[in-house]
Amino acid sequence: MEFTADPATTNPAPLIGIDVGGTAIKYGIVDGLGRITHTGTRPTPTSSPEITAALTEIAADLDATGIDPRLPAGVAVPGIVDEERGIGVWSANLGWRDAPLAAEFSKALGREVALGHDVRCGAIAEAEYTDAGPDLFFVAIGTGISAALVLGGRHVITGGWAGEIGQYRVEHEGELVPLEKVASSAAIARTYSRITGQTVAGAKEVFEAPDAREIIADALSHLGEVLAASASTLGPVPIRIGGAAVRSGEDLFGPLRAELTRRLPEQAIPTITAAELGASAQVVGAATLARRRIPA
Repeated sequence: MEFTADPATTNPAPLIGIDVGGTAIKYGIVDGLGRITHTGTRPTPTSSPEITAALTEIAADLDATGIDPRLPAGVAVPGIVDEERGIGVWSANLGWRDAPLAAEFSKALGREVALGHDVRCGAIAEAEYTDAGPDLFFVAIGTGISAALVLGGRHVITGGWAGEIGQYRVEHEGELVPLEKVASSAAIARTYSRITGQTVAGAKEVFEAPDAREIIADALSHLGEVLAASASTLGPVPIRIGGAAVRSGEDLFGPLRAELTRRLPEQAIPTITAAELGASAQVVGAATLARRRIPA
C-alpha cells in the first residue's frame, strides 16, 4: 500500500526521505503522519561520487517544489552503517568502505542529513505508521536481502550487523554462498537469465514464468531456512517483508509459510505478511529518522 497525501491536507512540518537502493534511488517529501506529497525515482549510479552527484540533482528537483531549502533530509543506505558517526562502513552492493556519507550527502543536498540503514528505516516506518506492534522482524528483498529487528519498540543494531541475513552463508550447488546471492530478487532474475538465456526485468517476471518453478523453489527454500532459523532464536516475532519481491504475492508468501511450517513447531511459527507501506517504507522511515535525530 502506497501512502500519498493531498498537499492540502499535509502536516505543515514535512521532511525529506531518500532511499539509496542497489537499483534505484527513491525520494520524497514526507509529512509528520508518514504521507508523501512529492516523490521521485532515478537509477542508482555505480560509484559513490556518482551517487553524490545524483543527490545534487534530486535536491534541485525537491527545491523546485517550493519547499524550505533548509529542510533536513534522512538518507537510507544499504550495508553496515554507523548512524551515530554518519559513516557507511561497508556495502556489498554499492562498494563503499568507511565512507563519510552523511557529510558528503549533506554537501550534495545543501541541508542537514541524518544517515540511516535502509532496512532499519523501513522498520521504523512500519513500526510508527502501521499496526505492526512493538515487536517486528522487517525483511527487505531487492538487489540484496537484509532485515531489521524491533523488540519492545527498540531497534536491535549490535554494531550494525543485526539483521544482515543476506550475508548468512547457505549451501548452494556444493558451495557456501551468501543468501542474497541465491534468494534476492536480483539473484533470482540473474539465475533465470543464466539458465534460460532469456533477459528479464526482475524477479516478478521469473515468478510468472512457467519454466522457473525449480529456480523459485530453490531460492525460497534457502530464504525460508534462514527465516526459520531466525524465528527459532527470536520466537514468533511477526515477519513483514518489503521490497520488489512482494509484488509476487502468494507466489512468494505461500512457499515461505510452507517452509516455516516444515521447519518449526506450530507454536513457534511467526506470521509472515507484506509490509503495509510497500515500496515507500524506506523513504518514509528515512524522513522519520531525520525528524528524530535533527533538532527542529
